[in-house]
Amino acid sequence: MPGLSVSTRKIMEVIADTVVPPEGPDSPGASDMGTVDRLIENMSRMKGIVGAIAALCWVWEFCPILSGKPARFSKLPFDERMGLLESWDSSRFMVKRYFVYLFKLVFMSAYYNDRDIWPYIGYEPGCLSEPPDRSSSD
Repeated sequence: MPGLSVSTRKIMEVIADTVVPPEGPDSPGASDMGTVDRLIENMSRMKGIVGAIAALCWVWEFCPILSGKPARFSKLPFDERMGLLESWDSSRFMVKRYFVYLFKLVFMSAYYNDRDIWPYIGYEPGCLSEPPDRSSSD
């Protein structure tokens, strides 16, 4: 994709793998499902959004340095990346929490909107269209 550097794409992949890691051998994570490719494809349809998300990814890349860690986010081991994400997710500072919520929204929506992941999470198309029959539950 024009305008998206190899470095930016790598950062996006690391963030995606941190936000949506595999939960076991039978549960694929973001990189297993090509989430970043799908996200880039979807973002390219909206003018200006690719640059905005790329800029936010670069801000996140340097958050560990701002927190006193001597490494960028993409260079941290998985456990440290998760720890940073979780600490910001539960921070008393609203801006930190919203930053994590934004990344979760962006990467999880691309991940869970993939039909190939639906069997792993037990989703079947149409399962949300009909309300359950509650007449026999008394």
